[in-house]
Amino acid sequence: MSTRVGERGGWYPRRGAFQEDAPGTRGGPHAGVFMTDYVITVPGTFVHGVTDAQRSEVERRLRPQDPANTDFGENEELSLLTVQEGDMFSVRLEVEAASRSEAEANAVRLVSAALRDSGFTEDDAPLGPAAVTGIDREF
Repeated sequence: MSTRVGERGGWYPRRGAFQEDAPGTRGGPHAGVFMTDYVITVPGTFVHGVTDAQRSEVERRLRPQDPANTDFGENEELSLLTVQEGDMFSVRLEVEAASRSEAEANAVRLVSAALRDSGFTEDDAPLGPAAVTGIDREF
């Protein structure tokens, strides 16, 4: 049976995710490996604050990984970027990976790149540890 576990504990139908060899990629790092869709939350702080324009730029750069673009994200009503009082923020991304640690590392890499490309240094927007907040897996 194919299911997904949500951040709020619900079970939802799921689409398949098996990474097969693509033409020209025989024996790649994930050839024949079951891939899982994870929703990863990466927290951080905008040390010097964030303008609406900067926030929009970060969101634009992360839009392809927006969990709201998936059935899972729609059911959970997840936001891509949430900024709380004190300029603390959380980014939620959908990441496909073979393991939890790979998904967390990929999410941090994507968020770091989006922040850097939007003009933030590591000191301007330090990140906290990534955490899995949703798993889309076959059972």
